[in-house]
Amino acid sequence: LGSGSPTRTWRAWPRAGTMALPPGFGVARAQDTGTSSYDLIYEHEYAPTPIRVYSSTVPPDSACGDTLRPAVRNSRAAFRFFGSRVPLTADHGRCWMGHLLTEEVKAGRLLAAELLVPCRESVAVLLAQAQGMQPHGPPPSWLWSTWPAAGGSAGGSAVTMTMSFSPHDGVAIRLSSEDNSAQAHVFRVLRQYCDVCEGRDWRPIPESPKVLSKATGGLKITAPEALKLFVAGSPRLRQEESLPARHYLDGGDSVRLRVVQALSRAMSAAHSTGNVYDHLVCLREVDSAFHAAIQGRVALRQEWVRTASQALDQLIRRLLDEKEDSEERGRLDEARELALKFTHDFDAPAPASLPEAERALASAASVAWRPPPRGEALLLLSKMTSAAAAPVGASAR
Repeated sequence: LGSGSPTRTWRAWPRAGTMALPPGFGVARAQDTGTSSYDLIYEHEYAPTPIRVYSSTVPPDSACGDTLRPAVRNSRAAFRFFGSRVPLTADHGRCWMGHLLTEEVKAGRLLAAELLVPCRESVAVLLAQAQGMQPHGPPPSWLWSTWPAAGGSAGGSAVTMTMSFSPHDGVAIRLSSEDNSAQAHVFRVLRQYCDVCEGRDWRPIPESPKVLSKATGGLKITAPEALKLFVAGSPRLRQEESLPARHYLDGGDSVRLRVVQALSRAMSAAHSTGNVYDHLVCLREVDSAFHAAIQGRVALRQEWVRTASQALDQLIRRLLDEKEDSEERGRLDEARELALKFTHDFDAPAPASLPEAERALASAASVAWRPPPRGEALLLLSKMTSAAAAPVGASAR
């Protein structure tokens, strides 16, 4: 392009009608590569309750600002608040906001929401500025991209939402977008759960510090070696591991990290339109990770088994839609065995498509078996009769 050529910007809209994510899982997109993954990024369970009724016209666009704060009622925040300088507060705030956005996507007021994971360079700069990991250092800020929905279609440009934590300004949720109407729409959606106030007026009472771990001090990442490996980009930490999933490295619990990674790959394969065999391989990894967790005396969480069952249900549906040949029937049979194994061994809910898969396998087996023609059947019967009537020593002679 020449120097006088105009520049154009394209934005890819999320695909509508995708499979609903299980509780705790969300879309995490890396800022440096742009790749998305489905990880357990909302590990703390929350069911956000609106404090006011949603309105699509109140307040008007001109009265909608760009800053909100989580609602405080009876001197308590909407999520577990241990103080603005405790990183665990940021974890609970991220989970509360993630579940809030997920519910709004299900309600149809938002089209999609993605948590943006910072790149390695920005994390290294933040650690250098903080002079290492401190027990009560500055908590991280969380960044989302949200797409408003109006009437089931995209209502405008993406709205960037930043959730910051500061001992001076409290917890602030700031919105920015090129489209003022889209930003106003997201403002009205968040206003159901938030208040518009100044930072000096937002003063919830922190919870007792007794619930914090004395060994970790409420930090997500406390192992300096794991942190150095992450910043340096060591091959010992795989690149597909997202930042929120790395907090399982704190106590050297590689079993939980393996389970989360296997479930993340299975969810990514369930949402993608790639090869069905890759989807099956990911579920095999989930099965082996579950067995490793049981051998390591790690209790399987309910969201883990529910996620595995949902990914398996998606695999069975994809196999049922494929062309019926011997290879696909073999994979469908293996998927059925995995479903029964997850149900009996791990107490997972049975996939909704399991009865249909059993009927398809039974009909395929009945079609595959055909009785021999009448002439060959009579010939075979005569041979069996003559062999049974022959004397014992005839075969020896």
